[in-house]
Amino acid sequence: MRLASPQRDRFPLLLDVANGLQFLHIMGIIHSDLKGQNVLITNKYRAVITDFGSSRAVSTTTAASTTTTSSYTLYFAAPEVSLGGEKMTTMSDVWSFGCLIFQTLSRKPPYYQYLPMQVISVLLRRDPPLRPGMEPILRPILRPVLSPALATVPSQVTSSATKSDSDFEEVSDEDEDGDEDEDEDRDWDPIDDNAWSLVLQCCASQPYDRIKVYGIQQAIKAILTF
Repeated sequence: MRLASPQRDRFPLLLDVANGLQFLHIMGIIHSDLKGQNVLITNKYRAVITDFGSSRAVSTTTAASTTTTSSYTLYFAAPEVSLGGEKMTTMSDVWSFGCLIFQTLSRKPPYYQYLPMQVISVLLRRDPPLRPGMEPILRPILRPVLSPALATVPSQVTSSATKSDSDFEEVSDEDEDGDEDEDEDRDWDPIDDNAWSLVLQCCASQPYDRIKVYGIQQAIKAILTF
């Protein structure tokens, strides 16, 4: 039997991560590779951020990382960093946190509806992840969009996207008939409006438009009180 809100127990974990991210930023550290694989759950059901191999120190005056060199996951990295070559900032961590919300609540990775090379096209436009259950509409125009743009994308990014086929599934082209059985069989969970609004605030196209980590903490606390 499905719970009315299967994600509710996941929000305290997201709050733990937000609290940890706030602490890192106060200490002048950018994680740079925030994703589900880098969050561990303790035996007391608390979330702990791990894997600081990509972390960078932050300038107290510019809030930019000391270097642009970092290992990051394309599907979770802010587009200005992964494709634009800009420095890591606290706001690029916020984008990654928005993708982590998506992964935690939907049980799917961000951009799972797209083929790997389509993700590059989407990120070049700085689009946020597509809401779970929705299908992309860019497939027919993929090649015209990508042809001029791919010349500016680092080769390691395109190769990373190409070899990730096994991790991301193509959306089925079959028509939905609305049967309740489909809800039982689907391998993703819907994200409600409040949580989706938070994802979009984290994944705003411009870093200066993104919600601050303190705002994320307050938004999650508000969701937990509903």
